[in-house]
Amino acid sequence: MLVGGMFLTIAAAALGEFRNFHPGAVSSTAWLALLYLTVAGSIIGTFDGWRGHIYRLAVHPDFRRRGIARVLVRAVEERLIAAGARRLIPLVEKDHAWATAFWQSVGYAPDPRIVRYLRNV
Repeated sequence: MLVGGMFLTIAAAALGEFRNFHPGAVSSTAWLALLYLTVAGSIIGTFDGWRGHIYRLAVHPDFRRRGIARVLVRAVEERLIAAGARRLIPLVEKDHAWATAFWQSVGYAPDPRIVRYLRNV
């Protein structure tokens, strides 16, 4: 596929090791965006039986602003919806304005009902 005038290949790989750390995940897949055999971007999607979780969207700085992130999001969305996901939930740092703007531009909205808790170990 052509993106930003360059040939882009999307490759998917199962993430068995990811499930070892996220036992609730029914399936886990990572997608890589490859430009001329160079990793230009990546994203991880997991499915827990009814929700699709999206993690770690990243595009190499040399390849940004070419639509690669949108292609990766579309790829993970298609796979998660095909698996049966009824809700898609990307993990986004709220203080990264560029990230929140991107996710809103592809149709997502903040969920005011959810607060994320963590504990460093």
